[in-house]
Amino acid sequence: SDHRCQKCGQDVFGRYLVHSGKKYHPQCFTCADCQQPIAEPQFREKDGRLFHVGCAQRRFDPRCRICGLFVQADADGCIRYSEHPFFKDVYCRSHASDGSRTCTACTRKEARECPYVELPDGRHLCLDCIGSVVVDTMDAQPLYEHVLGFYRRRGMALPTKPPLLLVDRQTLNEEAQTEGVHESGAITRGLCMSTERTIQTVVREPVTERTTSGRVLTVGTQMRPVRKVLDCSVTAILVLYGFPRLLAGSIIAHECMHAYLRLNQYPKMTPKVEEGLCQLMAQLWLEEEVPKAADGELEAGSYFAHAIQTHSDPVYGDGFREALRAYKQYGLEQVLSHVRHSASLPI
Repeated sequence: SDHRCQKCGQDVFGRYLVHSGKKYHPQCFTCADCQQPIAEPQFREKDGRLFHVGCAQRRFDPRCRICGLFVQADADGCIRYSEHPFFKDVYCRSHASDGSRTCTACTRKEARECPYVELPDGRHLCLDCIGSVVVDTMDAQPLYEHVLGFYRRRGMALPTKPPLLLVDRQTLNEEAQTEGVHESGAITRGLCMSTERTIQTVVREPVTERTTSGRVLTVGTQMRPVRKVLDCSVTAILVLYGFPRLLAGSIIAHECMHAYLRLNQYPKMTPKVEEGLCQLMAQLWLEEEVPKAADGELEAGSYFAHAIQTHSDPVYGDGFREALRAYKQYGLEQVLSHVRHSASLPI
């Protein structure tokens, strides 16, 4: 058996190759991928099978989305790389700090052969996201109508239709500071601007005294000032321009919920409860829209929903997950009724 080829079992005469103590005819020492003989001194072995270096790379090695090259092994022979948590794109770790551009909408890194489009304010969009981009206020109106229709179908028609304006980053940030909104590290992408008229009114309440025997007696009345909200109007909904349709729509759906709560004079609630409800409406809108999306939008649309579900922020992320749990248990109508009476989610 020492004189037999490991692959074909025939006797070995003349030139032969030895690998791991086993003999092969040169034409039998082949690559498990392309089936061609391996003539080079360097080859790769995986799970007992042999491969040309190039074939093994193509079949097993991660290729960097940015530079298009195979990720090189470190000095210790290990291949280490970064990976996008949703799209599973692979990146050489060196690109983390080399200024490689990221899509402002779907967060994928720019591949060298598919340059991103730069927006006037310095943000970048990939070619998939630019395909359905909402560029200005006019462009956004049909989408706004669509979102308002979604609210109507759920029995939550807005009593008035606030103007929807697409604005640049500077305007949005300035207005957000003026409104004093809760922001947690993320860039502001939308804003519901509202004004509230309150008046100081007086209520009469009994003044009581406890007798020595423990009885409570009403001994008179006193007036106490109380602030009463007369009305609340939503001046405008602002959304950052230059997002793809599904992301822009989910931001509009989020801001419309702020408007709905204000216009219907819901009580003041914690940012976690309010933002959680707004994220819930954005998510429900995406759940309706993503399945109907065009091919170019589908993957990014799934990512926008995934980003809401997995947001790590205690206000937007945990707030959403608590609102979703309440929604699944009680339905939207009951959740909103509970919030109206107690400014909190049903447990």
